Amino acid sequence: LPKLSLFPTILSPEPLAKMPVTFRRPRVAPPQPPSDIFPELDHTSAVVPDRRRPSAGRFFTNRCLCAIAACIYTSMVLSMHLSYLRDLSGSVHKGRMVLRHVKIRAVHSVHKIAARTPEEEKLGSEKMKEEGARVKEEQARKMKEEARGKEEERTKTETERREEEWMRRHYGRHLNPSDEDLGEDIHAAAPQNFSATGDDVETIDMRHLMQTLPFDDPDGGAWKQGWDVEARKGDLKVIVLPHSHSDPGRIETFEESYKVETKKILTTIYNALMKDDRRRFIWAEISLFERWWNDQSLDVQINIRTLVQAKRFEFVTGGWVMPDEANTNIYSLEVQMDEGRNWIEDHFGKEALPKYGWSIDPFGHSPTIPYLSKKRGMEGLLIQRVHYAVKKELAKRKHLEFMWRQVWDKEGEWDILTHV
Repeated sequence: LPKLSLFPTILSPEPLAKMPVTFRRPRVAPPQPPSDIFPELDHTSAVVPDRRRPSAGRFFTNRCLCAIAACIYTSMVLSMHLSYLRDLSGSVHKGRMVLRHVKIRAVHSVHKIAARTPEEEKLGSEKMKEEGARVKEEQARKMKEEARGKEEERTKTETERREEEWMRRHYGRHLNPSDEDLGEDIHAAAPQNFSATGDDVETIDMRHLMQTLPFDDPDGGAWKQGWDVEARKGDLKVIVLPHSHSDPGRIETFEESYKVETKKILTTIYNALMKDDRRRFIWAEISLFERWWNDQSLDVQINIRTLVQAKRFEFVTGGWVMPDEANTNIYSLEVQMDEGRNWIEDHFGKEALPKYGWSIDPFGHSPTIPYLSKKRGMEGLLIQRVHYAVKKELAKRKHLEFMWRQVWDKEGEWDILTHV
């Protein structure tokens, strides 16, 4: 809305503030009272008041007239602006009418509800009971979730405490090896030699190798990330290990992975082994094998035991899964390994426990798995996912087979044969 002036100039071209407050009397003699009414007055000696200043009574009269004029003036201005505002607020008045109409309809609806039949009253009561039961159920569910969250937090804290205690009991000072345990200088120009069995053995310190190795990617030819391999003359002995790797719940859930892949794989392998005595097969993930085992008949289970005893079906590593080695702590690695190996021993005997580890799919390898494998009596370990530059360097030195030693092991007590 535009700014409104309370006293706009309408009746006079001059502002109201500049208008005179009093009025000067005309220069004429005041009217004289009739002599017949006031005979005692001497009209000839009547005093004429000072014309330059009005008397108190006339001054008051002038102020009253100004006030009345101002009120009339103000009422005229306000009536004009109110008519203007009324035109602008037509939509507001319409909205008020709509709201009033809604209120009237709501009142009628209340009266209509109040006049419900007994059947309607019963139905409404049942709905209220159902709503109350639903609210109580929701409150009970929230209380259960809160209790479950507190229990999980308590269990997590207890698990962390047990893990720390277990690691301290099993590894002691090797939890945080000092610089003395890790060797002198990992950036030495040449690897250090040590004697494990009385003979000098060349040592490859992977910490030093990773710091100095150029990670370029030249085209090697036949071996794209190596060099142009040429076949040697003479007979070549090739060893093939039929194997199938299955991830229990990588993209699909565990059950989906089993039904879509593992169930068909193990059934196919079982039928192939039963048809030809020359065939062999190895398996690593015990969690998926246990799921397939439980679905088989007694005859199939007996035949599988026969194949295991004949070394035609072998377990490798024997862990519940083939674990990640980069982010998993040692406690979790050991627990899953014992879970799978205990299942093998319970169903096939101690003689069926794996003697060799099989880690072909972890994205990188840590020294923890060799340590745990050696601790469980394994004789060797096979790894696969090594950086191409490291694999090429080891191949040049003919070091794709080596004894994997822990950095804290000075005497080689925990060395294990490893093949890349």
